[in-house]
Amino acid sequence: MGEEPGVEGREAKDRLYDQFARAAKAAASPKRIELLELLAQGERTVESLAQATGMGVTNTSSHLQVLRGARLAETRKDGTKVFYRLAGEEVAVFVVALRDLARSRLAEVDQVMRDYFTARDALEPVSRAELVERAGRGEVVILDVRPAAEFAAGHGDHGRRVRIHSMEGRQEPGDAREGCVGAAHHGAGSTRVAGDR
Repeated sequence: MGEEPGVEGREAKDRLYDQFARAAKAAASPKRIELLELLAQGERTVESLAQATGMGVTNTSSHLQVLRGARLAETRKDGTKVFYRLAGEEVAVFVVALRDLARSRLAEVDQVMRDYFTARDALEPVSRAELVERAGRGEVVILDVRPAAEFAAGHGDHGRRVRIHSMEGRQEPGDAREGCVGAAHHGAGSTRVAGDR
């Protein structure tokens, strides 16, 4: 009791921590963290992920292979298309925990977020719960302007899918008395809204 492990116990412990480090190493890249957050929103093709992250398809595929090798992501094939998804709910929990840890321990995270959103026409941060509550009361109409692939992967009951180029000069009957907001999920974990409310 309380004794140091023997050689065999030490080797087993080292192997165990090697496996822990394997998952950490796979996530030790800003682009791979971004890919995990995108996959947390739903299954995506390599091409779709490349476009969303601003990387080339080859580079994106390389990052995804690392995530797959660490069992953080899985694939399925549909014809010539390869679709990626998170390997399980616990991976999404890991990504959220990593983000929350960084936000609580690194002051730079909040500063970067403030700088980013300040530069975007002073959007108002609103929690998901508050946004859904406002929409449920009819105070706002949520215009979901995400790419079609992200919308198809999941959306709320109160949102309306609108292509951004079709919005100019358009107003549906009954909307004049409602606030109209655009909403988007961002990797930093916030929902930001902007518009006439």
